[in-house]
Amino acid sequence: MRRFLFGIPLVVMLLATVGAFAAPESSTDIRNTQAELRMLEKDVSTIKEHIAIRLDAQDKRVGDLGQITAQQANHIAAVATQTTYLGYLITFVAFVAGLVTYLSATRRAKAEAEAASKQWFEEKANGLLKRIEELESEALRAREAIDVHSRDVKDHADRAHRDMDAAAATVLSRKTGADGSEQGDADANAAITIREASEALKSKAENDFSPDDHFARGLDEYLAGRFDSALAWFDKGLAVASSGPYSNASSARLLYARAVTLRQLGRHDDAIAACDEVDRHFGTDNAPALRELVAQSLHNKGFTLGQLSRHEDEIVIYDDIDRRYCTDNAPALRELVAKALYNKGVALSQLGRHEDEIVTYDEVDLRYCTDNAPALREQVAQAIFNRGVTLGQLGRHEDEIATYDEVDRRYGTDNAPVLREQVAWALFNKGFTLGQLGRHEDEIVTCDEVDRRYGTDKALREQVASALGAKGFTLAQLGRHDEAIITYEEVDRRYSTDNAPALREQVAMALVNRGVALSQLGRHEDAIATCDEVDRRYGTDNAPALNEQVAEALVNKGGWLSDLGRTAEAIAVFNEIERRFGADEHPSVRAIVDQAREQRGRLDDDGHDDNAGPEAN
Repeated sequence: MRRFLFGIPLVVMLLATVGAFAAPESSTDIRNTQAELRMLEKDVSTIKEHIAIRLDAQDKRVGDLGQITAQQANHIAAVATQTTYLGYLITFVAFVAGLVTYLSATRRAKAEAEAASKQWFEEKANGLLKRIEELESEALRAREAIDVHSRDVKDHADRAHRDMDAAAATVLSRKTGADGSEQGDADANAAITIREASEALKSKAENDFSPDDHFARGLDEYLAGRFDSALAWFDKGLAVASSGPYSNASSARLLYARAVTLRQLGRHDDAIAACDEVDRHFGTDNAPALRELVAQSLHNKGFTLGQLSRHEDEIVIYDDIDRRYCTDNAPALRELVAKALYNKGVALSQLGRHEDEIVTYDEVDLRYCTDNAPALREQVAQAIFNRGVTLGQLGRHEDEIATYDEVDRRYGTDNAPVLREQVAWALFNKGFTLGQLGRHEDEIVTCDEVDRRYGTDKALREQVASALGAKGFTLAQLGRHDEAIITYEEVDRRYSTDNAPALREQVAMALVNRGVALSQLGRHEDAIATCDEVDRRYGTDNAPALNEQVAEALVNKGGWLSDLGRTAEAIAVFNEIERRFGADEHPSVRAIVDQAREQRGRLDDDGHDDNAGPEAN
């Protein structure tokens, strides 16, 4: 504004100057113009003063206005602050109102939803309840199915493990009878279990084998009689077990199997050391499986000592088994203790301590006679049977017969194969003892009883053949040679094609005795033909028992040829015996060879031997 007011005089002066330059016609005009200019300047000066005054006033008003404006700004700021607080309040009120509205709406919506749901559920209730029940039933069935499947899987695994343990016990105890005799083939089921387990491993890389896998392969090799290979598998299993987080039971089982295999290989000292290793590592472990394996290892050690004829040490081991496990009610350990006592009795017999032997068998009977476990019933039956045999060795034949009758009384109706076998042998031995007492008719009745009960039982062929052979021999002793011949021929008819060693021996013996019976009837040619039949069938068999029968048949043939005056043929037969059996070291065969030499010597000296005669078995 101040700049605008100062600019007005300048404009006026400019206009005046322009007017002067426009009309410079006379001096009067110039003077008039100058006068006008002076007046104009005066007026301008006056105007400038008024303008200055007015500008000062205006500045004052502007200052006052600025002060007022500042006051107004402060007021506006205060109002703004109050407005901010008011905004906060309004916002809070709005939030509370919104929240109240939301909660109210939520409650209303919930109520409406509940009402709608209630109405919907009321309309669908029956169907929903039925469906829920169906789903619950399906879930229950599914859970039950899962539980059943889980149990089945666990049971299958446990059963497979138990089956393998049982199979191993059966196979590893094979050919370990206390008398050192072979005990026959392993149980068929055990063999199947082992071979199936081994077969299943063919699809598995050997580097991935666990100790149990090596154990299964080793058992399969053991079952096949390949003991070197079995030992290698067991050693591999032990190496794996020592390098990984495997159970003690796996190591103990492999060590036990290794010990048994070493014994089968004739490495008895190594076998004993392996048994000691099982006891050293696991003897104080109370886990049932390990206690059983330690007891088995100790039993194997005792048996191995027996094979080495270290019977005193053997007895010490069996006593240790009894001391450590006699109060344990685990079935497997009860069986092992009973077996240890039984084997102790056998060891005492080997030492000639027959009274102590009988006491030990009586202890087996006393402890376990009321136990219905099949294995213990078998053990008790064997102990009683052995008691009878020992009584016979002591010449107490009446007590012996009573003991065999006790075996028959307790177990005669039992269908367990082992018990049927034990009863059959008890009856056979009873008949033999009756014969020793001169009670031949009772003996024949007993032999017939064996045939009646077990004649069709293929598992008891040996007992039946033995009973028939004994019957034939007794009939011959009674002079009933025709009946004896019929009995011997029955043995031949039933078992001539049977390749079991014991039955081949029984048939050969029956033929030899048939020849003797024929000679007693004066049928020497038939007797000689029978001897030739024995030689034809069994002459090339190297089994010691059959060598004895063939040699017996030939020496009888030589004697009958001599009786018929066919001295040259007789001498040729005796020479044949010398040639074929002269180097045989078996005592029974050597005795026959000596007899042939003696008869040949007499024939050489006299040309005939009036004292030569047939021998029956």
